[in-house]
Amino acid sequence: MASRMRRPNTNVYRSRLVYGAHSSSTNQPTTSRSSGVRRTVNKSVFERISGRLSVSKRQKSTAATARASGWTRITVRNGKDLSGSEIIAALEDFLKSPVHPFCISNLDNSDVTFYVRKSEEGSAILSASRRATTSSGRKLIIETQSASPPCIELVDSDKEVLKQVLDSLFCAGTHHLNLGCFSQNTVIRNHREYMPVNRNSVMLAIAILLSEQGGVIHSIDLSNNRLRHLDYLANLVSFTRNVIALDLNENQVDSVDELRKLSGWKLSQLNVKQNPFYKDFKSESEYHRAMLSVFPQLTLLDGVPVVKEETVNFGLDVPTVSAAQINWPPALGSFLVNDELKDLLIRFFMEYYSCFDSTETSQREKLLHAYTKTSLFSLTADVSYSTKDW
Repeated sequence: MASRMRRPNTNVYRSRLVYGAHSSSTNQPTTSRSSGVRRTVNKSVFERISGRLSVSKRQKSTAATARASGWTRITVRNGKDLSGSEIIAALEDFLKSPVHPFCISNLDNSDVTFYVRKSEEGSAILSASRRATTSSGRKLIIETQSASPPCIELVDSDKEVLKQVLDSLFCAGTHHLNLGCFSQNTVIRNHREYMPVNRNSVMLAIAILLSEQGGVIHSIDLSNNRLRHLDYLANLVSFTRNVIALDLNENQVDSVDELRKLSGWKLSQLNVKQNPFYKDFKSESEYHRAMLSVFPQLTLLDGVPVVKEETVNFGLDVPTVSAAQINWPPALGSFLVNDELKDLLIRFFMEYYSCFDSTETSQREKLLHAYTKTSLFSLTADVSYSTKDW
């Protein structure tokens, strides 16, 4: 009698997957029969599929949490050559209302990001995309996305304690906020949760609490708080714009670049010498020049009056000399054809040197477009005029 070959099952993966609870091998196929249909599934395949479903659920849960938080992440495309203050100023000028940014940062792909706490503010900022213009005439390209807070937020009970402490440390008469040795405050020490200001969540909560009434603060003491990175402290700049005096002594700031994050404050008084970065300077005058490059309006540095030297170095890496030591040639009258040309040249030089003399590197970089790669100096002259017209 001729043997009959068994027909292969073509419905192995067509039906609903069934996983055998008593399978002894990790990759052993499991079979079952139901309604006359044979169903087979490999255990590892089942785990991969179920894992994808779990990830999808987690992603949906995270997105829902982000929407519920109200936080919005703002991305300014190709905004790396713009300072944070330029971007915020352009947005405020367009929206005709204050913008409350948190955690402004530059990404590796040349984008700039920051967060806003209210979804309504995020929607308003999105409406400014390709419409808000910086002072240099550049339009901002903006994208927004619902996001979780930039760091873990304090619980409501901790925020309430923090609010009480801030109220007690603010002196309305002098407009001074004393956050020095903050962790040693009696209320903070007795609270069940340790809340030093060098913790991101605490500094973020302080910024949020000051976002409503920060304009009344004129000076802040943040000494002796073990501060090293000032990213979250920089959030205060947008909400306490009238601060002119700052004490950062007895902290752990190890780079001048950290101080640049606070350059939005127009400080006239600064105490910062007692930090590790001070050892990087070879002389006191070098230290003073570095601080003036960050805060050009300083009049009192570490309790010592600031003497601003008038120097000329033409952007060269050579020792600077006093303007009084230079034997300048006598000034001559202008030689211009007409007043129209004169006005054009004056506007050009005013705009050129406002960029060249700026303390911000991003401003001077804008002048690169005015040069070719090989030229040291460019001069254009119209020789159609007769010399008798000069």
